Amino acid sequence: MADRVCVVIGDLSVDFLSTVDEVDAAPRLADGRDVNVDSGSQLRIGGTAWLFSEALMDKSDTRPLILSTVGEDLAGEFIRSHVASVGLASEGIEVPTGFATSTCSMTYFADKQRLMLYPSSAPKGSSTEHVNQFLTVAQQRSPTCTWLSGHTVNKSSAEWRKLLRLVCDSMRDAGSRVVVDLVPHRFREAVGELDLVDGLLGVVDGVVGELPTLLELVDLPAGHARGVEGQMKQLAELTSRRYRLGVVQGRFDQGSYGQAVALDGDLISWQREPLAGRSLRGLGDQLSVDALIVAQFL
Repeated sequence: MADRVCVVIGDLSVDFLSTVDEVDAAPRLADGRDVNVDSGSQLRIGGTAWLFSEALMDKSDTRPLILSTVGEDLAGEFIRSHVASVGLASEGIEVPTGFATSTCSMTYFADKQRLMLYPSSAPKGSSTEHVNQFLTVAQQRSPTCTWLSGHTVNKSSAEWRKLLRLVCDSMRDAGSRVVVDLVPHRFREAVGELDLVDGLLGVVDGVVGELPTLLELVDLPAGHARGVEGQMKQLAELTSRRYRLGVVQGRFDQGSYGQAVALDGDLISWQREPLAGRSLRGLGDQLSVDALIVAQFL
């Protein structure tokens, strides 16, 4: 039996991760003081396409089919080699000449804050020829879901946005549900309103977003729910009336993180996860896969 497939459209990067365990490090930086610590570090593959693909493989039997770009350099070769080494198709990853692979330096602080720096970025989007070749492969695999990172839209060219619409239309024609991850988290400022998303991508079957992101994008009715949990549930229901699936994720305090999932206007799942002993890296993607499973989008 052929593997179930989810098309994943997003960025790929090489990430340098470090952790600062000193609880006063972030306040000291905010006060303008230096922080000098010995820190453990890791070199990992990252980017929205990979973090979601990793979660998909960890939590389901659905295989990711990635559409992305990397540079013509050692970092790009590292990414493509790793993707192939875990048994995934790498032909959806284009290598345009003359560009560097995206890199990110990410520091985690004791209270779960993150500092993310991007020294280099690969071009947003793939060529027309590459997209057409990818669609031939993807349509043969009959993907159940298409996951699109908002990072692919942010600061992208008009040509790439037209190609994104082609991909979404083609995947819907192949029976795939299109779900948009509303990142970066300052989505309204970086990309625009939900009307812009609909205009660019056509029929969208679901959206996933952080609570602060959706509070900027969706007008809550008078007498709306109060508190983090109430707002998350209400926003999930509201977005699932506009689309089919609405997923709202949010942080309650320094110790927990939650997710509300609604389908066709009704809340179908509520999760609240402790953060003790867990990294924030990829947590939202792990919960997103849970949401797609409970909604039967995977």
